[in-house]
Amino acid sequence: MGAGREHINPDLLSNYFSLCNDTLVEWSRRRFFCPDCLRDDVASGHLPMWRKSWCYVHSCICSVHDQELIALSDASHYSKAWDAFVQVCNSVSGSITAKDSRLPRFRSTTLMKVEHSLACSRVTQQNILVDLFNRLLSIFLQSPFRGSRGGAARIHFQSERGMRFADPPSFEQSISKGPSTADPSSRFGSVVFAASLLGILPHSRFLMFTKACEDAKTGMLIPKDLHRAAAFPYVDRAGYRVLHRYLGNFPRKDFPLLDRHLQLQEARYAREGVLSGHPFGVTLD
Repeated sequence: MGAGREHINPDLLSNYFSLCNDTLVEWSRRRFFCPDCLRDDVASGHLPMWRKSWCYVHSCICSVHDQELIALSDASHYSKAWDAFVQVCNSVSGSITAKDSRLPRFRSTTLMKVEHSLACSRVTQQNILVDLFNRLLSIFLQSPFRGSRGGAARIHFQSERGMRFADPPSFEQSISKGPSTADPSSRFGSVVFAASLLGILPHSRFLMFTKACEDAKTGMLIPKDLHRAAAFPYVDRAGYRVLHRYLGNFPRKDFPLLDRHLQLQEARYAREGVLSGHPFGVTLD
């Protein structure tokens, strides 16, 4: 216990085991994994291990193998890593062959750009930017609620068509808990939507993404108009107030593309008769 203990850097140790400014999914919903990581474990003579990097609400690809995480069919057991290895990694039928290597690489480079931009933004703006980014992600990943299909990212990108969870008890929880039940394709789509609207990613990269999805023949039909693709959910007057409160107070003019997007959503909500008179980003009385 004592040998080498004096060489441990407590700051490094704290950073290594921190939450990386992200939220962990509750245990029963940690179901996405990289099969190649588990193959590597066994090939190295170790038992398969479930990675912490798979357990965040925004986890969508394996940073080691540059591939999308896949779903464990039954995530209710404590032996998740072994169950995953048995389910996919130890069967010939479960092997994955990439149809197009450009999309996985695009995902990897996009996530690196987004993470770098969020980490390197001006200190005075960083908290606002990160908080707004996470809130937009949750809106786009809203869980299906009372017959709806959920947020825009789920509608356009969800690959797990047969997976259903019980409806959240409220519209607000369908937003706040949405990322924890979303699949990796939806999570990445939400990252692209939010980062594009906040100016973290150029519009050209959003168009590259729509083209990459078409070329990969994923079956995703994504409008090339970002404002249409990232439309906010249909709500009643109470739902509008929930959305308004969830987004909170922020300087819209600092984010011109998001400001335009919110103007379009407000105009739509006004036509539908649910706009309360308070624009997004302004604190309610």
